[in-house]
Amino acid sequence: MKRRPNLKRELVGALLSIAISLIGALDLIGHPARTVHILTIFAGGVGAGVSLGRTVERIRTERRARASA
Repeated sequence: MKRRPNLKRELVGALLSIAISLIGALDLIGHPARTVHILTIFAGGVGAGVSLGRTVERIRTERRARASA
């Protein structure tokens, strides 16, 4: 079975995804919208959402396991 990354790595991944999408959005200010900017913002948002969702699910699973034990 594959090992899960630790919680800190998942949070760092989420923060990096948020930072990438934020930088892409700030770079768009004052310039015409290009496809690369839109894709960067979209991909960063999706990456952040997946990372945060996995982190929340992991925390909930650990909490349920402690409560049932």
